[in-house]
Amino acid sequence: MSDEEKALIRTMKRCNIPTRKIVAVLAYIRGGMDKLPYNKRKVSNYGTTINRELENSDVMEVQQYFENKQAESPGFCYSMEVYAKNKVRSVFWTDARSRIMYQEYG
Repeated sequence: MSDEEKALIRTMKRCNIPTRKIVAVLAYIRGGMDKLPYNKRKVSNYGTTINRELENSDVMEVQQYFENKQAESPGFCYSMEVYAKNKVRSVFWTDARSRIMYQEYG
C-alpha cells in the first residue's frame, strides 16, 4: 500500500465508509480489482489500526470544538462530567439564544 493510498483509506474511514466500498474505490483508482496488490482483509486490518488510533480522540475533538465555540460566542457554555477512568458520563452545552429562551419561557 502506498502512503497516498493509506492517507485515502484514513480519510474514508473517518467518513465512515465501509471497507468494501473503500476497496472498490482503491480498485477503481488502480484500474480494476485484478490490479490491486492487496485484498479486503489488508484494508480491513489497516482500518482497525486507524480505529485504535482514533479510539480516544473523539472526546478530545468534542472538547476542542466546544472551546472554539466558546471563544467565538461568549454566551456559549458547556460542561462535561467524567467517570474515574476518564470515561464521559454526561455532556451539556447551550448557546446564548437557548439561554435567553430559557429565561423567557422556563
